[in-house]
Amino acid sequence: MDWDSLTWPVRLDCPPVVRMMSARGVFEAGTQEFLLPNLWGLHLYEYIAQLQMGKVVMPIQRGFVSLTPPGTLVRYTWFKRSVHLCAHLEIPPEFSPEFSPEFSPAVSLKNSLSVPRTGEIVSIPAMQDMGLYFEKFKQDFLDAVRWFADNPLRANVRLWDLLWRLAEPRTATQDHSKHPAVQQAVQWIELNLDRPIRVSELVKRTGFSHNQLTRLFVENLGITIVGYIRKRRLGRAMHLLTHSTLSIKAVAWETGFSDLQAFNKAIRQVSGMSPRALRSSV
Repeated sequence: MDWDSLTWPVRLDCPPVVRMMSARGVFEAGTQEFLLPNLWGLHLYEYIAQLQMGKVVMPIQRGFVSLTPPGTLVRYTWFKRSVHLCAHLEIPPEFSPEFSPEFSPAVSLKNSLSVPRTGEIVSIPAMQDMGLYFEKFKQDFLDAVRWFADNPLRANVRLWDLLWRLAEPRTATQDHSKHPAVQQAVQWIELNLDRPIRVSELVKRTGFSHNQLTRLFVENLGITIVGYIRKRRLGRAMHLLTHSTLSIKAVAWETGFSDLQAFNKAIRQVSGMSPRALRSSV
C-alpha cells in the first residue's frame, strides 16, 4: 500500500474530545516506537523525518500533518532534534476504522475496531501535505492550544474544524480544479471585500509573481484577478440590495466601494438599473 493512499474513516458529526495538546513535542535524533491505546493522534510537522505505521513507511516533510488511529503502533525516525505540534483526541470508539491485517494494532480494543455504522463519516488521509494551507492550519491549532486549559470546549470545537479541513482534499465537494494559490487568493478576497484589495497583497500572500498569479486566475477561473474581485464585490452588493434593507450607502461601503457614484455606475453596468431602482424592482 502506498502511503499517500492510506486513509481513515472518521465520524465528524460531533466534536472530538481533546485529551492533550502540545505546541512543543521535542524529540532527539533516533528511533522510537509507541502507541496511543484509546486515542487518535494528530501531529503537525515542520521538519524532515520518517513515520512507519505497520508496513507502510511515510515520509515527513515540513507542512505535513498526520492522523493516527487508536491502538496503532507507530515508529518514528528523527534525523536530528525535532519539534512538532500534537494533540490526542477521543472520537466515539464504535466509529473508529476497521484496520487491515497489515497494520496489526498492538492492543486489542473491544469496541474501537468496528466498521462505521451511522453518522457523518469522512475519509481523512493518514498523512498529507497541507502546502499553502499549513500556516493557517498551524495558527488555528495554536489558538486551540491557548484555549485548552481554561476552556476545553473551545479547543474541542477548533480541533473539530481542523479535522474537517483534513478531510476536505478527499471529499467530493473539494474543488480539485483550482490551483492552491488561486484557492488561497480567492478565500482571502472573500474575507476582505469590504476594503481596498491590491493585487500586490495577493502576490505577497501566495508567493507567486504578479504575472504567474494572473495567469493562474485566467486558467482556473477564466477571469483576471481584478475582474474576479469586481465580480465578487458586485455579487455581494446585488444580494444586499435585493435581500436586505441596508441603506445603499452601507451596501456600497460593505462591498468595498468608498465612492457612491462609482458604486451606482457599477450597479447600472451589471443590472441596467440604479441601486434604488433595482431594490424597488424586487
